[in-house]
Amino acid sequence: MRDETGLIASVGAGSGKQITKIASGLAKPDGVRVVGRAEERLLLDGLPVRRLWGIGPVAEEKLNRLGIETIGQLAALTDAEVANILGATVGPALHRLARGIDDRPVAERAEAKQISAESTFAVDLTSLEQLHDAIEPIAEHAHQRLLRDGRGARTVTVKLKKSDMSTLTRSATLPYATTEAGALLALTRRLLLDPRAIGPIRLLGVGFSGLSEVRQESLFPDLELAAPESDAQHSVETATDAMFAPAPEASPWRVGLDVEHRELGHGWVQGAGHGVVTVRFETRSSGPGQAHTFPADTGDLVAANPVDSLD
Repeated sequence: MRDETGLIASVGAGSGKQITKIASGLAKPDGVRVVGRAEERLLLDGLPVRRLWGIGPVAEEKLNRLGIETIGQLAALTDAEVANILGATVGPALHRLARGIDDRPVAERAEAKQISAESTFAVDLTSLEQLHDAIEPIAEHAHQRLLRDGRGARTVTVKLKKSDMSTLTRSATLPYATTEAGALLALTRRLLLDPRAIGPIRLLGVGFSGLSEVRQESLFPDLELAAPESDAQHSVETATDAMFAPAPEASPWRVGLDVEHRELGHGWVQGAGHGVVTVRFETRSSGPGQAHTFPADTGDLVAANPVDSLD
């Protein structure tokens, strides 16, 4: 592992999951600890009772009040005493572990519920243009992990940690699960907030969730988020107008664009094509909003300032 990735790891080995986990902890940060059968009880007996799987702060305090501070002292109790202290269900199971009896089968972990990547920067990012440049390799890293996982994602989450260490997260959900890089990146960029409005950014993260084996490719693969306005002399409004301008023989609605409806308020384009446009109406204060579909030539939608989504 060190040769391939440059990362260190601790390794523990023993007769069961409990002793193996303890051995791995004792081997940290970069060692190997093998615990043989003959030394299991000797090792366990001298450890604090909190090191036993299933013993949290409340159970630890309860045991300590009774003078039980080590795993060995817990193992010396009778089944009835442990059941009386920790409960008839949990107590006997913990008593067995304390005595080195652990026949739980080793099984693969459950499938990941989220796939993510993040990066911390040496210098704070202070403009939306810098965030656009920085988010792409992070999203690409997360996307490569998504492809290796083999499932598609419906929800994209962007994590922004500010220079004062406070954290903001924004999420949006597609109507389908996909692995298409263009659709996921477009949504990722849409979720970014301008540092000029919220403060300098020290860390960026991208997460994909709502993972599903059944995935559908983008309904509108020809639509991509327009490139961000890079000229610092232009205002956010100018950048929005440039993004909103239709290309020849293309839909005027671009995925991720901020729009305003006179009755439904602020929203963003979730999808467009085949004569319709779907908009999700939401802001930071409203939380996840409802999506509405309109004819592509509707006059009820107008371009909006992305900063308005912060309201």
